[in-house]
Order: sequence, then structure tokens, then C-alpha cells
Amino acid sequence: MQNKDIVLNVKSLTKTFKKYKALDNLSFKVYKKQLYGFLGINGAGKSTTLNIIMGLLSKDSGEIELFGENIKGDFTKIRNNIGIVFQSSILDSNLTVYENLYSRLLLYKNNFKGKKIKEVVSEIISEFKLEDLVNQKYGTLSGGQKRRVDIARALAHKPSILFLDEPTTGLDPVSKKLVW
Repeated sequence: MQNKDIVLNVKSLTKTFKKYKALDNLSFKVYKKQLYGFLGINGAGKSTTLNIIMGLLSKDSGEIELFGENIKGDFTKIRNNIGIVFQSSILDSNLTVYENLYSRLLLYKNNFKGKKIKEVVSEIISEFKLEDLVNQKYGTLSGGQKRRVDIARALAHKPSILFLDEPTTGLDPVSKKLVW
């Protein structure tokens, strides 16, 4: 693979929490059209790495390049191009599935090239087979149903790169197949 194909380049990433070194000089590259698995035991630094890449946690040292741009704390430029499924959901339990998807997509309205957000929500509902859940409050869904909605939310704005932090936790085999 060529350097122009690098989507994510992490160089010498270090993060310490008090005396615990969660990341010690971590480096890796992810290329276009590549599925990259980041595996390790609990506490190995997987979520810490993702949180730093996403700009949710500061690093002690190291560099992160996303789409060729060195990220030095300004994540506003890249946010429209990334999607993430967090370990824990960020959706509102009191809103319906439709309301959650619609409100999240408002943040990315410039991504849709003239399409109305309602159209995009309808497409994502169909793609993820969420028709039966659309009017239910998110908080009343089963764990697997919530996860499907979380994944749909992360993909709804058509990101260039998707980060998944334990995305199939709580999914039944049929839902796992739908995700992958």
C-alpha cells in the first residue's frame, strides 16, 4: 500500500493515568478500504486509543494523522468524516428511535447534498431494518436493538471512516450478521 492510501496514522502515542501507563509509544497505520481490528484484554488501552483519536481525551505525547491532516486538538475539520460506535450508547432514552436518528443527523446536515434529513432517516431505518422500532422510546429497547440503532446512528451521515468500540456487544447472531 502507498502512503496516499493511509487514512489513519498513529505515531508514538503515549497516555498515562496517574502512575498507570495506558499507552506506551503506540504506532499503527490504517489504509483505505481496510478493516483493522484492535484487540486486547480489558485495560489494554483500546478505548483510550479511540478516545484520543476522536478528540475526547488528551494524549501525553505522539501524533495522529487522519486523512493526511495532523490533528493537534482541532477536531472540527474531521468530525463530518468520522463515525463512532461507543462502548456505551450516547442516544437519549426518552426519545424515539426516529427522534434520536433525526436529531443526530441535524449535526451533519451539510453531508447530504440536497437530501432532506427525513429522507436520510428513512433510508437508514430501512437499511438497518428498524421499521418496527421507529416509534419506540430508545430506553425501552433490548440491548441488541439499542446496539443496532447505535450502529445505524454512526453510519447515517456516511462517514469516510468508522470506529467501533465493541460494536456487537449484546447483539444476537442475526443482528451480528446484519452489522457485518
